[in-house]
Order: sequence, then C-alpha cells, then structure tokens
Amino acid sequence: MTSLKVDDQLKSVKDLDGEIMVVDDESMVLDIVTAMISSLGYRVRPFDNPIDAEEYFSENSDKVSLVMMDMVMPEINGVELYKRLAKINNNIGYYILSGGAPGYENIDDKYFLGYIPKPVGMKDIKKKIDEGLAIFQ
Repeated sequence: MTSLKVDDQLKSVKDLDGEIMVVDDESMVLDIVTAMISSLGYRVRPFDNPIDAEEYFSENSDKVSLVMMDMVMPEINGVELYKRLAKINNNIGYYILSGGAPGYENIDDKYFLGYIPKPVGMKDIKKKIDEGLAIFQ
C-alpha cells in the first residue's frame, strides 16, 4: 500500500509543469493546505492576501498550473479574484476552497473547476488537483 502512495507522489511531480497557487487569508488554513499539497510533491505558491496573489499572477501566470482560493477574504472575495485571474490566464483551472460561503454557485465557465469544502483532507485535495491537471495539462 505504501508503494502506491509513493508512486502517486512521483507521478504528481512528473505531471506538473508549474506550481499550484493557494490563496487564503487564514494563516493556519493556508499553512495546512500548503503542507498537504507540498507533501504530494507539488510546488506551491501560497498567498495570504488576494491582492498580492493577483500581482504575482499578473507577472507569473505562465508558471502557475492551478489556483485554489478561499471564498471570503479581505479586499476582494474568491469569485472576484477568480474573474480577475481568469482574464489574465484562461488556460488553467481554478477552484474555490471554502468553508461553505455562498457566491460561487453561478460561475459557469470551463475554467472554474468547482468548490472544495473546508476542512479538506489529503485524499480530497489530491483528487481535485488530479482532476484539474487532467483537464488543463
């Protein structure tokens, strides 16, 4: 059973050309999600501020393969951040990672991959990453 997990992790590293960007203003959640994704072998670019994330993305969107963002954040929410980032690069997938805040239900385009409920476990985060990369890599 352990060798399967190692094989899955090696496959993850090999299949990802860029990094996974995670945006969440709650530092504990950001740290946990970043650690989970890193432990799967992915490169992670964490941000605790959506404005900083947007600034980084505007200059480095070619380095990003997938974005996961919180719904409720200061300054701009996850839906608004998604809209801004998708205008910069619409060749990657985007997830809303949230504890149940409404507002994402009416997003209907191929770049929005859906909602990941918090708290999220390792199995679920890996499944969502694999699904997103299968579509956009």
